[in-house]
Parts: sequence; structure tokens; C-alpha cells
Amino acid sequence: MTTEIPGTSTEVVAEEFPFLGLEAAFDAVSRRHLAATGLGPGWDCWEVGAGSGSVARWLADCVGPYGSVLATDVDTTGMLSGRRTNLRVLEHDLVWDPIPAEGSRCIHARLVLGNLPKRQDLLARLASALSPGGWLLIEDLDLVLPPCSEVATGDERLVHRVRSGFSELLSDLRGDSDWARGLPRRLGDLGLVGVGVSDHLAPVTGGSVVSSIERANLSAVREQLIAFGVATDDELDRCLQLLDDPELHFTMPHMVSAWGRRVR
Repeated sequence: MTTEIPGTSTEVVAEEFPFLGLEAAFDAVSRRHLAATGLGPGWDCWEVGAGSGSVARWLADCVGPYGSVLATDVDTTGMLSGRRTNLRVLEHDLVWDPIPAEGSRCIHARLVLGNLPKRQDLLARLASALSPGGWLLIEDLDLVLPPCSEVATGDERLVHRVRSGFSELLSDLRGDSDWARGLPRRLGDLGLVGVGVSDHLAPVTGGSVVSSIERANLSAVREQLIAFGVATDDELDRCLQLLDDPELHFTMPHMVSAWGRRVR
């Protein structure tokens, strides 16, 4: 996943993004919703924007030798370990490249569409790639809902302010602040049935592998946060220091999981 701020050279690139933090925060959530589709031996699955491939490898274990999993991303170097014989890895740009997996029984995309242009068109393309009866699971962060974390000290208020400013900046760049919360309606508009939605708050402590996500993101847009008046240079130094402190408690943004099934 790549997040770029227009007009700068600052990026969160695949080689630097803390995949382990994403896995720790959200893999259990994704697996739970995928399992609820009835996922089992013989299924053909497509993991879109597979990142490190942790969910793709789990899917491959679930579908067994008579099933198959296609794991795609614009950069697949993070998926070199833990290969399975029923797991195919393909470099693929969802925006520009043809759909590589027609007739999938399960398609999963986490933290993918919300970062891309024309995301509703891409959502329709994914739905059309399902086989009859196939399930589509889309997961993304809601950057509008507050994190529901208790803010009791000055340090916690600082961290909350900086993280809120980052969410606002990212939401402005996306240009669609209600993307995640609108997923159930969007799936229904595509004719999918059995549409459902759930959201998840991941509790985090400073110094954990999950907090590395916040450190990487804030460091990547440091100059923009200062330019937009979110925090001073010294305040950002303090915020990054606190994210390494095990005494700091916060939550990740709401992860919205929405799913639906293709009828025909």
C-alpha cells in the first residue's frame, strides 16, 4: 500500500510499511469474517492488495489442495515467504490491469479501495468477478468516527490531537470521508444479497508492533502535519516518543468490514 501526499516526495512505501502491525491489528478480524462465508475446501479465492500475504496464506490453508488462492498487489516482494502450492502470487494494478480472477468464490480486499481513485467502479469490477453465490468482503478504515479512547493526560491529549489531524488529512486526500461507512449501501446497489457490516476497534499500547503503524504514518507526513498547524516540530517529536511508551493506551481507527453475496 502506498500513500502519497501530492506536491511532496514523502511516501509510505511497501518496503517500509509495518505489515506486522497490520497483521496484529486486523488479521483476526478478517479471518473471522472470511470464515463466516462458509469458506472451505475447494474454494477459489482472490486476495486483493495482499501485502505481506498473511491472509492469502491462511486462505490457502483453508481451501486445501483442491482449492486455489490468487494473491495480487502492485508490489509482491513482501509475499516471498511461506508460499503454498495452491497459492499464486501476481503483480497487479487494480486500477489499470484487467481482472485476473474471474469466477472467484471469495474476494477479499482490506485497506485497498479507500486509497484508490474511482473506487466505486473498482468495487463493481470486483463484484462482477464473483462466481454465482460468491462472497465479496471489503474492509477499510472509517476516518470520521472518533476512536473512542479515553484521554486523561496531557500526553494522551497530544497524541489524540496529532492522530486526529492525520486522519483529517488523509480523509481530505481521499476525497470521500464516508467511503467505509457507506459500504453496505454500495454493495447492495451492486445487486449483492446477504449484505452485512461490522466495525472493530483495536486497542493498542505504545511500543507494540501495532503502534509501529502510527509511527510510520505520522513520520511520513510530518512536514504536512506541521504545515497544516496540527502540531509543532517539538510536539511531533514528543508524540513519536510517546508511541514507544508502553504506558500509552489508544485505539486504531474503526475498521469497517462489509460483505455481500452475488446471486447470479
